[in-house]
Amino acid sequence: MTTKQAVDLTRFIRGLMLGQLEGLSDDHWTATPAGLSNNILWNVGHIAFYQSAFLLKHFGQPSPVPDSFKYAFKAGSKPAEWTETPDAAAVLAALKALPDAIAAADAAGAYASCNPFKIGDRITMTDPMEIFMFHAMHEGVHNGRIIAIKKLLA
Repeated sequence: MTTKQAVDLTRFIRGLMLGQLEGLSDDHWTATPAGLSNNILWNVGHIAFYQSAFLLKHFGQPSPVPDSFKYAFKAGSKPAEWTETPDAAAVLAALKALPDAIAAADAAGAYASCNPFKIGDRITMTDPMEIFMFHAMHEGVHNGRIIAIKKLLA
């Protein structure tokens, strides 16, 4: 797989997530169903934060995702801990801007090589394609969670 193909796959997967987000009410963005820790807003922000970290910042590239997303959306965080609810429009704008930023990073040659990228003590990725594929899986998991939350709120 070429990096262009990986960028195209990233755009396709993002389109799937954006399709799930169309027409959501404000309440649907922020409601956390009983028995769950996170809501749709958290899942979207989590994907934006980690895609930025994995595919832009790790490669020294600029990101449309503000550093402030880390507090609200890092692994282990949850909306119940928020002192202020993040702005859904800003989170959605960052999510939408990421594929273009990743395409620009590819055009700049950022994915020609890779410093090791370690996720805890679980896995160390040493190739840009590993990181692209890991993130594709990660986004798919969270898209599934968004679909489940939507069903629980219906």
